[in-house]
Amino acid sequence: MAEEMERHLDREITDVPEVRGNVLFQYKRSEYMVMASAEEWSHWNAPYFRYDIYPEQQALLEHLHSKFASRVLIVYAAPAIQDVGELVDLHVGQQLISRTNFRPAHKLSGHKRNTFVEPGAHSVACSDPVRLEAFNFEEAVLSFPPSDVENRSALIRFAKEVEKAVLQTSFARPLRTLTDQQGLQNLGDRVPLLHAYATMSAVREVTGLQWLTVHARDA
Repeated sequence: MAEEMERHLDREITDVPEVRGNVLFQYKRSEYMVMASAEEWSHWNAPYFRYDIYPEQQALLEHLHSKFASRVLIVYAAPAIQDVGELVDLHVGQQLISRTNFRPAHKLSGHKRNTFVEPGAHSVACSDPVRLEAFNFEEAVLSFPPSDVENRSALIRFAKEVEKAVLQTSFARPLRTLTDQQGLQNLGDRVPLLHAYATMSAVREVTGLQWLTVHARDA
């Protein structure tokens, strides 16, 4: 069964355009603040969105950034929505990206919260307020250069690098436990592509990080 899945994945990877880069994003559910008594109201003097930054999560993202730098885009992704129904409508209408505030995670080092009014505009990071200029997610995705590594090797290598980096953080123990339970240590040599995807799935389950690949037709 594992070998059959490996062959299927291999065909899929061969048939898609060149992988230019990778995005790791941490989804954030924003709060919509409408009262003048809200803690960050003075930075906007108008209703605004905010999301919390958790120390353990932030430490992981900063560590990944230190390992990959510009080779991987590592961002928080916070849709500018007020309810789940709006989220569903944006997804169905393929407008979710345009209504999401993206922020490179390393730019929020030392802060406990990020605030914004419009998804594509600037934000104000707090506790000590810092204005962060607008970040264009689509432009950042388009900036990935052509790759000189074929898709299969690139994805296998990327998954190995992510796993190694996560194992150097506070998420190491739960990741090892999960991969041991799933028997992933027995897959690497036999079905490396399947192992790569299973590893990234385990990373997502343990850390909450989502993974996207950027292909030549996207860039």
